[in-house]
Amino acid sequence: MIEIGWSLLFTVINVLILYLLLRRFLFKPVDKILEERRSIVTKNLADAEEEKSKAIEMKKQSEKSIEEAESVGAGIVTDARKSAHSEYDRILKEADVKAKEVILKANDEAIIIKQRVIKETEAQMVTLAIAAAAKIMGDQANPTTDKELYNHFLTKAGENIDEQ
Repeated sequence: MIEIGWSLLFTVINVLILYLLLRRFLFKPVDKILEERRSIVTKNLADAEEEKSKAIEMKKQSEKSIEEAESVGAGIVTDARKSAHSEYDRILKEADVKAKEVILKANDEAIIIKQRVIKETEAQMVTLAIAAAAKIMGDQANPTTDKELYNHFLTKAGENIDEQ
């Protein structure tokens, strides 16, 4: 059997003293270090969650900004197209007006040139008619006869011009 004696009592006392010393100098500091680390890990997890939520918010904001930028860009493109179309229409209208002005001016110049050519032709015809009449009549020409020949010639020449 087991003998209970002083040695067992001293062993129990030694174990209790060892336990108290270990608890005081080993377990408390280790527990304190573990608690500090636990609080640091908890704080780091909380910070990580906070950073994650900030990142999610920033992602949402950046997506919103991208959407706004795309809509603004689409609006700018639409405005540019409208502006380009209105500029195109304005240029076409301006070109049409200038073309009409050029055509009117060319028509006016053509009429003036035509009138000038007709007058020059009439003057040449008159000269030719007088010369022909003078040849035909010889020395018998007088102002009344010249005038009658001239009028007759102009009437015939005018009929030929109108036919053309």
